[in-house]
Amino acid sequence: MAGAVRGEIVRVTAVSGSSGQGTIRTDTALVQSYPSGSGVYALEERTYAVDTKTYEQPVLTRSVNRQTAQPLARGIESLRIRYRLDQNCPTCTVVDLPSDDPTWAQLNEVLISATAVSRQNLSTGERLRESATVAVQPLNLEAALAS
Repeated sequence: MAGAVRGEIVRVTAVSGSSGQGTIRTDTALVQSYPSGSGVYALEERTYAVDTKTYEQPVLTRSVNRQTAQPLARGIESLRIRYRLDQNCPTCTVVDLPSDDPTWAQLNEVLISATAVSRQNLSTGERLRESATVAVQPLNLEAALAS
């Protein structure tokens, strides 16, 4: 949206009209009014967790839009997501979660770390564990919308 209006995140519960003007119903009241022609952008909420109780070994699960979590990857023992900010570089500040909008605006990379464990023991009786971290540069949605 143009101007100072930043928008809101709400859950859409119903939509009327298949083309042209229609109505969008949400699960909560909007905090502000929007002019006719304002954009509506779809988001999927995804929640990842490591389940160590339901299965024989740790399993990475994913829930989409608050639905029941489904197994995604067997053997994932840990998952950590952190955020690298364009702040105090060249080492850059890394945080567990940006605290406010100005801090989110400094987001430079998302760091995803995981540890996987083998299904079976090695000859030593131990399980093989491998860890890795990948850095992902997210698309800056605000900048993309401005262009």
